[in-house]
Amino acid sequence: MQRRAQSGAVDPRPIPERVAPVIHPREEVPPAPKPEPVPDFIQRMQRELEDLSGKILKLEEFFDSEEYESVESAEKQLIAFQYGSMLQYRSALSQRLTIHKQNQEAS
Repeated sequence: MQRRAQSGAVDPRPIPERVAPVIHPREEVPPAPKPEPVPDFIQRMQRELEDLSGKILKLEEFFDSEEYESVESAEKQLIAFQYGSMLQYRSALSQRLTIHKQNQEAS
C-alpha cells in the first residue's frame, strides 16, 4: 500500500503494519484489577438521580401541554417553585456523586 505526501506525490515508503505485543506463552498475564464494589448509599443516590431526572422530564413535558395552560396562576407558581427545587436537588445529588467518584478513584 502506498501513501501520498502532502504535495500529492506518492510516498514510496511502506505503511507500517500495526503489530500486537508478543507475550511469551509461559509468561503470565496479570489479571485486571477488580473494581471496588459500589457502596449501597452510592447506588441509592444513583437511582434517586435517575428517578428525579425522569420526574423533571415529565414536568417539563407538562409545561408544554394544554393541561398546563388550564392550571390556575397560583398553582403555576407553586409548580415553578417545585420545578426549581427539583433542579437544585438534582444538582446536589450529581455533585455528591461526582465527589464520591473522585474520592474512590483517588484511593
